[in-house]
Amino acid sequence: MSTPEYYKYDDGETHFECFDISRYYSGDWARVIQYVFRWQKKGGVEDLEKALACAKDARGNGMTPHPIIKSHILRRTINKKLYILWTQDFSNASKVWKNIKMHYDATDEVIDALEEMIRGAK
Repeated sequence: MSTPEYYKYDDGETHFECFDISRYYSGDWARVIQYVFRWQKKGGVEDLEKALACAKDARGNGMTPHPIIKSHILRRTINKKLYILWTQDFSNASKVWKNIKMHYDATDEVIDALEEMIRGAK
């Protein structure tokens, strides 16, 4: 089964899929990553609103935007991909990628960034 284009990142040098990042996060945070990754190519503002709902649900359940793996090698790989998304402003979501990449609980910052994106997209 092939991955839809809206879940792929390709800048000509670096290629990866959304799932190369999201599969290492809890359910709510994985969905936040997936909705933000695809929002411009698939669901529009509705995807951002879904991402916001998932982030708020994660906050309500005490889940932070951190990978749920112990491997330092995988964490570095994930952080490198998030850094690319952040610095390339992929999906016009640099603040989301930056805050998911942080090593502290940046849940509120992710929620603020999503709310800002929704306001800007309407």
